[in-house]
Order: sequence, then structure tokens, then C-alpha cells
Amino acid sequence: MTPVGRPPLARAIYSIEDLRLDVPTEVLLDTSFVVDALIDSQPSHEICANFLLQLVEAETVLYFSRLLDLELAEAAFRIALRERYSSYKTAREDGRARRRAGRLMEEARAAWGEALSAFGYLRVEIHEVADQAPALMTAHGLGSYDAVHAATADHLGLDAIVTLDSGFARLPSRFMLYTTSARLRPFRERRLHSRSS
Repeated sequence: MTPVGRPPLARAIYSIEDLRLDVPTEVLLDTSFVVDALIDSQPSHEICANFLLQLVEAETVLYFSRLLDLELAEAAFRIALRERYSSYKTAREDGRARRRAGRLMEEARAAWGEALSAFGYLRVEIHEVADQAPALMTAHGLGSYDAVHAATADHLGLDAIVTLDSGFARLPSRFMLYTTSARLRPFRERRLHSRSS
């Protein structure tokens, strides 16, 4: 059955699974995308890894905050603990658990370094944008870490952000967001709500 009516408004939010998509020549990467692209146990791994390859083929230049490196290490560490323990917070006390988590963390960091070797990229230090983050938190209700990533994009004059985190949809539509198809609706609804509030 063919849907009746207009297609949903894009609101500058696009699916990384859309084969008709023009891949941006410059993008800011958010940690959420990188985690799923690099760690194969993650739910959107295949989709994100494929889009990362599309970015390589398009010779896209990557930009990201130094914060991404730290968040990637924490995410990989936490994923390893959650895979084996019901309470990852308690598992941090267990030396054996930390060793296994440390291995996954190092594997993710090595995979990130290997991925970057295929790109032109620029890593922006946190202190370069830290003063801009609070204004983005106030203006758009971003969390502090998201505000650092958004401030990095703003600082560089970038308008394209690849993310799985719907918090970025609070940003104005001059920021084009690239995410998975499953996340389009919640992203677009959040952007609509942010504009009307």
C-alpha cells in the first residue's frame, strides 16, 4: 500500500542508509557514531561501518573533538563490562573485569587510529571550544559533552554532523544531521519541538 499525503519533512536530518544521499565532503563525527562503527557488538555496527567506508570513498575530511577519544575509551570499557556483568559499575572493582575491558578499550582505540589513517582529519582540542559550550547548553539544552562537540562544529564552521545521539537535533536546522533510518523520526520530532519551544 502506498502511503497517502506528503513525505515527512527532512528538517535537515538525513539517513546514512539512503543510497541517494550525497555524502558530505566535510563532517564532524560524534562519539556515538564512532562507537557503533568500530565495535561490532553494537546494534548499528554494520550501518555505521558501511557509512564510514562511504566517507572514505568520498574522500571526506573528518573533524572531531579530542573529547571523542576519551568518550570512545569509556564507551568501549563500559561495553566490555556490560557484556559480562549485570552491574558494570560494580564490575569496575574487579581487576579481571578491568583487564578484559581494558583489552576491548585498546582494540577500539587501535581501530580508531587505523580508521583515521584512511582520512584527512583534524582533531580539535577541548580548550579551543570550551568557552563556547555553555552558550550552546543555554541556547539549546544540550548536555555538556554534546555541547563540546557542537561547539567544535560551530568553531570550524561545519554544518554536517554524523551522530546517533538525538540530543543534537536540538541544534538549529543549519546543522545537517546524519543518522540511521531508525532514528530519523525521533530526531525530526525533537528538532520540530525544539523549534516550537
